[in-house]
Amino acid sequence: MKALLLLLATAALAGTAFNKGVAPKAASTEGVALANAIHGIIDSNGRYVKITDICFNTAEQEEAQMYFHAGYYSLERITFYDENTNALLMSNVGGELFTDINSGYGKSGDDMVHFSYTGDKEDPEEFMDDENWDVNYVVQNTSPKDFFIMLSDIEDEIRNGSHVWAVEDDTYTYSISSLAHESNGYYSDSLLHKVQYFAAPLLLESVAGEEDYLSPSKITFTVDSNELVIEILSESDDGKLNNPNHILATATVTPGFLL
Repeated sequence: MKALLLLLATAALAGTAFNKGVAPKAASTEGVALANAIHGIIDSNGRYVKITDICFNTAEQEEAQMYFHAGYYSLERITFYDENTNALLMSNVGGELFTDINSGYGKSGDDMVHFSYTGDKEDPEEFMDDENWDVNYVVQNTSPKDFFIMLSDIEDEIRNGSHVWAVEDDTYTYSISSLAHESNGYYSDSLLHKVQYFAAPLLLESVAGEEDYLSPSKITFTVDSNELVIEILSESDDGKLNNPNHILATATVTPGFLL
């Protein structure tokens, strides 16, 4: 029980699944094209790296902290994913890797282990070698792919969904029409739910029944063969953000493990 509670206190760091939801059928032509482009960001080994930034301004940070899971307030991080190995590894942004943040989850048999990485910080090929994992605890009968939102989950949501897209050059824009919540506190909009957990790690969708702290309005995906940029825009929340472009959170994803 202690291990499970500890896991739940840190799970959203990389984008927690909790409730992956079921998307409606019949994707548009644009949706299929976007899903195919996203699929291309995952390399042949199932690997990609994500850099995330949640864009609260300095004045907002004290109040915003209560809207982060377990009060764990961290606006920037790097996450390395290996969907084939079924593992992920989180690090701090800036300075030397795995100094302030060193937290990984990997599949081990039928279970999921939480670990700290102890191998060569400069060699990405070592990141997913379980010989370099200092295991802290085990959660039975699950795995990172079952527990966390991964890029393939967003790809599947778009590919199998009926979302409406506005397309300009390489940017696909999805306008959020409802901020309604399910009884569990998650957004009823399954794409918004998945993208927020992926692009804004640890940022909650509701706190103690309060659901209107943020009002995300759009999600954009800009993608080419070498990079995917996901942005959550919140046009009515400019006073809480550190930029004039309404960007609440951004995730930059590239194939493989090269930064």
